[in-house]
Amino acid sequence: DMANRMVLINSEMSLFVNPDVNLEALRHSTLAHELGHIQLHQGEIEIQFISRYGRWESADDSRTFQREREADLYAAVFMVPKDLLVLHPKTIAILKARRDEKPIRPSILLKYVYELAHAFGVSPTLMRRSLQERGWMEQYGKRGYLRLRFG
Repeated sequence: DMANRMVLINSEMSLFVNPDVNLEALRHSTLAHELGHIQLHQGEIEIQFISRYGRWESADDSRTFQREREADLYAAVFMVPKDLLVLHPKTIAILKARRDEKPIRPSILLKYVYELAHAFGVSPTLMRRSLQERGWMEQYGKRGYLRLRFG
């Protein structure tokens, strides 16, 4: 509710996600994302967007996708501060591999993303976005494998 600067989260999120999803981390990540909308898009959004099962019910604004990316970035910076992130052993390993230009297998990178997400209490999606937005890794291929970004 942009007009009242209020975010409501479904209290039954467990019905809509896989059983192994950390609901607390998902709630934190979702709230940070929505806070991003409130901070960045106040007065810009006229239509309230409601997502059900991954389908937009109302998305007739050409800036919808861009606003979602901006809210993701806000949440990533808000929930995963760089000064704390760079101190974590998995981040140190990622940055060392980037510096030395030594690839890390996609499965290992994904494991690092999950471990970092757990450490910061956020969803793996938000952690992946955080690392991507910082330019440290990128997705490639049809399946969206992760790889380090060099240079």
